[in-house]
Amino acid sequence: MTLTVFGGDERSVAAAIYFSGAGYETSVYALDLAELPGNLPRAADPFASDAIVFPLPFCDAEGFINCPFSKERYPVVDVFSRIRPRSHVFCGAASSLARSAAKDYSVDLTDYYECEDLQVKNSVPTAEGAIFEFMKRKKKTVFASKCAVTGYGKIGRRVADRLKALGARVTVSVRSDRDLACAISNGMTAVAIDEYMKSGFDGDCIFNTVPCNIYTEDFVAKCGADTLYIELASRPYGMSETFRKILGDRHVFANSLPGKYAPHSAGRIIAETVCKYI
Repeated sequence: MTLTVFGGDERSVAAAIYFSGAGYETSVYALDLAELPGNLPRAADPFASDAIVFPLPFCDAEGFINCPFSKERYPVVDVFSRIRPRSHVFCGAASSLARSAAKDYSVDLTDYYECEDLQVKNSVPTAEGAIFEFMKRKKKTVFASKCAVTGYGKIGRRVADRLKALGARVTVSVRSDRDLACAISNGMTAVAIDEYMKSGFDGDCIFNTVPCNIYTEDFVAKCGADTLYIELASRPYGMSETFRKILGDRHVFANSLPGKYAPHSAGRIIAETVCKYI
């Protein structure tokens, strides 16, 4: 099978290396500025391959494919209009535009980011990257720090577990009785989100993983003057733009951490997931 990795960052390079090592006839496209091993040729025609693997995230808000290693810009609609019917097409976190274009041009699109296995694996570099962001900005050890983690799903659990293992004092706020029980059974200090919101948090850092505006003006006002807020959730995020402005540079959008801090691991995770579908 022939396979082309189209666009993306260092994760895409790592994925291409994995595909090649797994026996696929692999080429790359729209990675002109990336450092590539000698055995990875650049595709003359990316649409001639049996499978095309697009990046995570797939495209930006303007509808262009995520191609930071290319001088060219590639509109999703234009690219999908050129994909051949027999091709297997994969991407990560497909936007509504991408899904609509795939439907319009009869592109058989698989969003590998929807795979729970990938999300679980991806939560590890996300959690470790979040802790790195904390240390970089607070300039202190995790040990003896006071941290709060909002949410106890795939990412929240990984963040809380690693903070605790490194010696932090961790409070987990959750929405369900099940998550409350899980957090307590794992040795965490756990509270219901409603109770947590009444008290504020005077500590070193809040790590939010809940994609909902749960943080109120009253809570933000009660936070410590040096409390850092690291946003790990997707839109609409844990707090509104109004409250983000109140925090100023103490509010950190920590998006795409696997690609930023562990692209080799994250790229391999993507490739392993895609291989399950091919």
